[in-house]
Amino acid sequence: MYREALPVAPEADRVRLLAAEVARNQAIVRQDDTVAVFLALDTAAWQLIRITLSASEPDRRRAGKAYEVLYLAQPGLEQLRHGA
Repeated sequence: MYREALPVAPEADRVRLLAAEVARNQAIVRQDDTVAVFLALDTAAWQLIRITLSASEPDRRRAGKAYEVLYLAQPGLEQLRHGA
């Protein structure tokens, strides 16, 4: 798992920023080892937080801070996959 923190300037065009980050998420999700990728806004620190869940061992050369996931609960995963 990787966590990236991306600062958001107060004057940033948030629509353009979101579009660029969605495109980046789409590129990341096309990597063979990517299980999921999501983006959240930390409104306390005004940062975008990207979490990438990877099926591979942590690679310290990748962007962001690497974590090794020890346990992942998946209730409702099939519903998410099918849009229910």
